[in-house]
Amino acid sequence: MLIALGLFIPRLFGKTLTPRFARALGILLIVIAIGLALQVARYAYDRSVINDYRVAQDAATKARDAKAIQEADLQQAKRTIELEQQNIELEAAATQAVRVEPEKARATVGPVTQSYYDTLRKRKK
Repeated sequence: MLIALGLFIPRLFGKTLTPRFARALGILLIVIAIGLALQVARYAYDRSVINDYRVAQDAATKARDAKAIQEADLQQAKRTIELEQQNIELEAAATQAVRVEPEKARATVGPVTQSYYDTLRKRKK
């Protein structure tokens, strides 16, 4: 078989070889074929290891992102509750202030409620 393999290639080009040289050429071709097969197997194994690593990294990243989103939602909910509580307290304080001094609650609250033209008239005088 080795001799047949070694003789096949030179016969393609119209050459003939001695059986000893044909056997050496056949062995060389088989060694090259085995080497190529091992390289392909190594490449396939490396790819599988890299893909497994990427899958693990993606899973870890997704888990970390999901946890961060959940924490952000929780913080947002807490902040919303705090703001609602502050609004309730502010409304209660305003209502209490109106009950205590209703006349002052009806009065204007300083220069912010005055128009721009009213402030110009005061400056001219």
